[in-house]
Amino acid sequence: MKPHILVAIFCLIPLFSHGQVFVGNVNINDNDTINVIEVLVDRRGSRKSIEVFVDFGQKDNSNSNSVGVKSDDLLITNPQNKKKVTFRSTAAVLNFLENNNWEHYNSFSMTSGSSPEFYYYFRKKRAK
Repeated sequence: MKPHILVAIFCLIPLFSHGQVFVGNVNINDNDTINVIEVLVDRRGSRKSIEVFVDFGQKDNSNSNSVGVKSDDLLITNPQNKKKVTFRSTAAVLNFLENNNWEHYNSFSMTSGSSPEFYYYFRKKRAK
């Protein structure tokens, strides 16, 4: 009897959980006015991790380089300790967002100087 209860509990947990993605101090999952985000992945830094910047409309986006401004309000942060979340690869970023109710729908790259910049676009997943 007990194993059946545990299985039922583990099956129901995903129904009640919902991801939280904080960019700076803003929970972009709970904000109903945020439906699309632009994610810039910059590989120029350390080989141990990549730089990730998220634009949800908080910056002037009249040019594509505005998302590359390295400020705390563009970084994915841990809501408990307010520190930057570190990602080791682009796939880790994509999986993190997909697992937290964001759906990837477009991407492109462009060269800035000698290094490519990778932009990924996500929409908030809607309940079906």
